[in-house]
Amino acid sequence: MNGILLASGKGIRKGGSIEGGELIDMAPTILHMLGHPVPDDMDGKVLKDLFDESLAGAEVEAMHTDGEGEDTHGLTEAEEEELRQKLMGLGYL
Repeated sequence: MNGILLASGKGIRKGGSIEGGELIDMAPTILHMLGHPVPDDMDGKVLKDLFDESLAGAEVEAMHTDGEGEDTHGLTEAEEEELRQKLMGLGYL
């Protein structure tokens, strides 16, 4: 039930600790750290106590879904077709 998280680098607060963090918070925290939007239907929360002021206050645009898990930022039709062809070539579709 207890774990440890070690982080280092640009934007990471030195000598701090995170209270109440859970494993489910890792994905949204990593997305935030990389500057990517966090889907509004993603479980977990961004562990902002991990970051110094350069990243803690950074607001990344929320990625809204259509309620069925579909990303409304989405790919263009051409990008979707290219992805579909690649997945078919790999045997996934």
